Amino acid sequence: PIFSATLAQGYNQALANDPTFKKAKATYLSAKEELPIAQATLLPSISLSAAYNRNYERVYGLNAGLEGELYWNSHNYGLTIGQSIINFASFATIKGASFDTQAAHDTYLAAAQQLIQRTASAYFSVLNASDTLRYTISQKSAVYQQLKTAQQKYKVGLIAITGVYDAQASYDAQIAQEILDKNALDNSIEN
Repeated sequence: PIFSATLAQGYNQALANDPTFKKAKATYLSAKEELPIAQATLLPSISLSAAYNRNYERVYGLNAGLEGELYWNSHNYGLTIGQSIINFASFATIKGASFDTQAAHDTYLAAAQQLIQRTASAYFSVLNASDTLRYTISQKSAVYQQLKTAQQKYKVGLIAITGVYDAQASYDAQIAQEILDKNALDNSIEN
């Protein structure tokens, strides 16, 4: 099997699926919102209130004609506008949020660079594993030819059986190496 994806395809896949990069991006987006929240403490505050009361009072007078019940309504409205002229705590919070946002941005950029580095490293690891497998397959083919030659020489009596056994052992070792290289390639592709 030959690896056919391009480095750009691998990077786009890593960009969409890498948890380390996604965490750095989410942290940056979250920190980016801290600055407007901190700046909001410098904005004017407006408070509006309203109240409605229905009142009842029973009146008893000294004269019989002055007794009765009184009902009246009262309405209260309020509007409060406040503006801090100097609020050192807010300025300190804004400065801290600005630093936090810059730090998260820098961390995000570093994570992006690390993602590029990890992707390129993994890609070139796959290419290396693929080349190693191709080499092993060609070596196995050459050793197989040596095995066939040794078997033919043994049949005509030119070499002892140990030469055939040595050639067979070399061929078996190449088969084992091919299996190892296929697994290494599969692991590299998975990474």
